[in-house]
Amino acid sequence: MFKPKPKMLQEVSPSLLSPLFERGRLELTLPAFRRLRCVVLILGIISILWYVLLMVALWKCAAKSTTFILLTSQGFCDIYALSQVVWFGVLSVAGVKEETYLPDRWLSLIHSSFELICLPHYLTIAFNRITVIICLFMWLIPIGLNVFLHLQAEDDDEGFFLFDSETFTVSSDLDKMLATTLQMVFDLSYYVVVGILCAMYGIAILIYTCRVQKLFMATGLTGPAAGSTSGRTSTSIPLELRLTIVCLCNLLPSIINSIYDFVRPKRTQPEMLIYAILNLLDNNINSILLPLFSQLLRETLKKMLAKALFGRNAVSTGLVITPTPVSTARSRSTRREQNA
Repeated sequence: MFKPKPKMLQEVSPSLLSPLFERGRLELTLPAFRRLRCVVLILGIISILWYVLLMVALWKCAAKSTTFILLTSQGFCDIYALSQVVWFGVLSVAGVKEETYLPDRWLSLIHSSFELICLPHYLTIAFNRITVIICLFMWLIPIGLNVFLHLQAEDDDEGFFLFDSETFTVSSDLDKMLATTLQMVFDLSYYVVVGILCAMYGIAILIYTCRVQKLFMATGLTGPAAGSTSGRTSTSIPLELRLTIVCLCNLLPSIINSIYDFVRPKRTQPEMLIYAILNLLDNNINSILLPLFSQLLRETLKKMLAKALFGRNAVSTGLVITPTPVSTARSRSTRREQNA
């Protein structure tokens, strides 16, 4: 959850690590800190561009498996979250101190909806049977509830809104945290649900791993089953296990950020940079894991990149690295016709 603080970076109180930075070796000067902020901003923009490319590939794969429909919807939510990181980075680099283009009510609504949309995706991904209609409900219901909560508050209820017109908001006072209805829904419920999901997914990974290990041992002792051409199919990682690992890896950075948010509400400049990088990882880890775990997605990305780099004739001219059995058979038949 991206929760930048209202304190300006020069006014942040010292931490336990401050003596190390004050000795000169690890001290960050203001120009160096600005350059690092620019680096974080550039990384955020690159992450969004890569995720957009991945989203196109996910949508192309959606016709072959309903799992990719859910992953596409989750990708939209991740891009929404990454846009928040980039937006705060733009304001920080530009030196803007206040967001005055919208009232606090709507700023809070815009900056808080994506976390409420994420949770239903993690709850339903294990079913592996999701349609476009269900994904629409997972977007409309949380946003509708969030709008309802914001409309219940008075305009002058500064303690209600998660974000106000000052850039890098949310109270850094731990005594005031979880003091309002919205903050209880947004903080306590979110952390409890994510903690439960992490425990469930961790147990599921252990169960799946034990089953795969037993199957591997049984296959190694008895050999491949009759009629099978390869033993790799039965011993490969099941789709459910891959999805579970992806879900757990998505939730772990969020847990780390949440703990870091409570333990270090007031941060030094280096800690703010670490927190920003953790947020980038939190919202971008899906775009790293999915190509690693899905061969179909990797092949789709290869074809898209080959077509973008070498034109429409990339496939016919043999620029795609991985040939398929159908293309191999066609090339053989073409050579036979030419020889005849």
